[in-house]
Formats: sequence, structure tokens, C-alpha cells
Amino acid sequence: MASILKVDTIQDQSGNNIINESADTITIGASGDTITIPTGATFSAPNIVNTPAFKAYLSANSDTLNHDTMTVVPLNAEKFDTNSKFDTSTYRFTPGEIGYYFLTGTVCIDWISGASYLRQVNVVIQKNGSPIAETIITNYNSPDMEVMGINTNVIDYSSDVTDYYQLLAYQNNGSGNNSRRMRGSSDGERTFFCGQKLIGA
Repeated sequence: MASILKVDTIQDQSGNNIINESADTITIGASGDTITIPTGATFSAPNIVNTPAFKAYLSANSDTLNHDTMTVVPLNAEKFDTNSKFDTSTYRFTPGEIGYYFLTGTVCIDWISGASYLRQVNVVIQKNGSPIAETIITNYNSPDMEVMGINTNVIDYSSDVTDYYQLLAYQNNGSGNNSRRMRGSSDGERTFFCGQKLIGA
């Protein structure tokens, strides 16, 4: 025969609340307590997850990356996209949920043919069209930057469900020509953009 125990509060021997229920809110423990999940036990909290999460990438080399021009990286493929929040036509991540997000992007740049050496490479993460993270590498003293892969990352708070994020790249070379490209790959490990919502944020 099943038994039912009906209480609003369970306390320890000192009178401190261990479990309390009030107005449909359940509080476990009190200030200063440590709540331990024993080895072998499972804690299930389906609403506390690191999603939305995604990884988008450039699946093949781009045709060109113009000199002295900030360009949206054409991330046309996905490794995963838990909530379908990355758009491979606009190259935008629109999480649609308020919270903190970790975002990271890497762009690999090389020359197509006959290009001069790279002098500056930028990788930028933009939010709603404005930069929120940028990595810049400059090399004006020695002409040895033929291929360059650089990364930038950021933790950002999205306060509106319409917020969107994009990855951009920039190159400047000695002769001002456009014979540069972003390198892609079918495994998604050269040029990519990924991120996730932080737990409890």
C-alpha cells in the first residue's frame, strides 16, 4: 500500500529548512548548505541545457576575399544546429532566447595565385551589424604571411530574441589586389563559426 506524507517544510535538527514549498516554488537547502549528488545517482534537469548550440563552416574555398574590405564569411554548411538557429543563406546565428552565449570563429586565408604577401588579417564577430569581438594580426616588417588562420571569441548577453551574430573577415596586402580567398574544407575544420548558450544564463 502506498503512503503519502504531506508537509510544506522539512527541517534539520537545528530548525533549518532542508526542503520548503511555498506558492509553487520548491527550495532545497538553505544559505551556506552544500547539496551533493551521490556517486551513481542521476540528476535530471531537462530545462538546464547548453542549447541552442551550433557549428557552421565553409565547405569549400571561397572565390575571393577582396583587399581592404570587411566581408561576411559565407558559412554554407553545418556540423550541427540543435534548434535550427543558424541560417546558411544569410550566415546568421539568431538564438531566439535571452541569455549569455559563448561564440568562437576561425578563418583561414591564403592566396589564389600571384598575390602579394598578407600585411593584415582581421576576424570579427558582429552582433546586429556591430563588432563585439575582433582579432587583428599585422605583419608590416617581413613578407612571410602567405597563409594565415586566426580566431576570435566572446561571451555576449543576448537581451532580445531578434539579436543575430555573424562572422566576418578582412585582409590587407602589399599590392592591394583581390587574389585572396577564405579556405574551406568538407570536414569543417578550416573556417568555421560555433557557439552555445551557457547553462543557467
